[in-house]
Amino acid sequence: MKNSILIHATWLVIAIGSFAAGWKIQSGSEDKAGKDGNAESQGNITGSHSLSAIGKGTAKAPTKSQGTGRTGSINTAAGKSASQLIDEFLNSNDPLEQNFLFAQMLMSLTADNAPAMFESLKGKLRGRDGGRQMTLFFQAWGKIDGAAAIAAATTGNEEGEEGRGRGGPGGPGGGFNVMSVLAGWVSTDTDAAMQWLSSVEDERAKGFYTYGLVSGLAKTDAAAATDYVIELAGAREAARAAAAAAGEEGEARRSPYGDPTQRYINQIADEQIKKGIGSAVAWANDLPDGDLKSAAFDQVAESYVRSDVEAAKEWVAQYADEDYARRAVGEVAEQLAREDPQSAIDWASSLPENAQGSAYSEAMERWTQKDAKAASEYLATMEPSDARDSAVSSFARELDREDPQSAATWAATIADEGTRTETLTQVARSWMRSDADGAKAWLPESGLPEDTQTQIMENPGRGRGGFDFRGRGGGPGGGRGGR
Repeated sequence: MKNSILIHATWLVIAIGSFAAGWKIQSGSEDKAGKDGNAESQGNITGSHSLSAIGKGTAKAPTKSQGTGRTGSINTAAGKSASQLIDEFLNSNDPLEQNFLFAQMLMSLTADNAPAMFESLKGKLRGRDGGRQMTLFFQAWGKIDGAAAIAAATTGNEEGEEGRGRGGPGGPGGGFNVMSVLAGWVSTDTDAAMQWLSSVEDERAKGFYTYGLVSGLAKTDAAAATDYVIELAGAREAARAAAAAAGEEGEARRSPYGDPTQRYINQIADEQIKKGIGSAVAWANDLPDGDLKSAAFDQVAESYVRSDVEAAKEWVAQYADEDYARRAVGEVAEQLAREDPQSAIDWASSLPENAQGSAYSEAMERWTQKDAKAASEYLATMEPSDARDSAVSSFARELDREDPQSAATWAATIADEGTRTETLTQVARSWMRSDADGAKAWLPESGLPEDTQTQIMENPGRGRGGFDFRGRGGGPGGGRGGR
């Protein structure tokens, strides 16, 4: 269910892991260059404004060591300048050696040599791997000299020179570079990074860049990151209310891709989950009630139910009658239904009545995928209720691809008028795409309003976007994709 975009942590692990491996396999003896700490030959690795100094305080260059690869050997950075590392990296054809050399380049990065390194790399990092490497480079540069890194990233953004084809506000790839700088910059100079972001006038670009800032801040100061996102959400809601009061409907309308502040909070949730599910649960519980807490509960529940299903069920059930727990209830039900749909149904029936709808909906979707006949037999036993309406709606929406006529028959049994109309409309659109003649013959008997019937026949594809009923639109930061 998850779509994630942001700083490509996996690539960072690979790069730094390669560096660590190279460091570990060094021989017991050291070069004279390593002992003397020659700043020029080491590329200023131990400089006070270097990435290695930020990460370790000080760092001593490793000595030459042999490693086995397609090239026969891999050398450490001892006695090599940053420019030599770049040359070897760009000329290497061995993926392991490339990762190893790139990690060394990042560890030798300083405020003084970063601009020249950027110029040497610019335009030479190609494809997806090249884009990830540039992302890591800008994040590292942001940690040691955020202002200079931002200047380079925004210039590349305007010219469209870097990360071609990677997208983002303001030009191909440049938006991701700015995000990367902010992720690094905010971890070492929070005030300066926030001040720069606040100066961005393009609201769309600012919202995009905020993913980078929140991602970096969540790793170093979760409380500050949480307060920042809560403040953003409050400002967003106030602006929406003011626009609505002024009759500016376009400004007041929610984005079709969901509320970005909910995806910002998900970034913090991910970092809390990494610390342990106990930390994540405590953090989510302390959030103020509302949409952000709903998003956080959803994110934490998805991870929790995969690691300890019984504990996750117990945690979510405690808050099941709260509005903010609805999505988390659905998350647990969906995971249960992946393994055993009947267990998900049993759990759903044990919840407070006002929480059963989302659980039945998720459980029935998975059950229909696995065994539509068994799912329909269970539905036939349910008494009329809001929970049954949710279950039937989910069943019909899932069945409409393979058997739209049966889906329509079931949808017509939904008691709630709004849910019935919405479900019948989706079934009709699906039916029109697979069997237009059959759908047209059924529509007059569907009970749908005539104008809705006309819209369906004229544009059957409308209304099936990449955004699901829980508001999980796609986008940077790990937001959730639609169905």
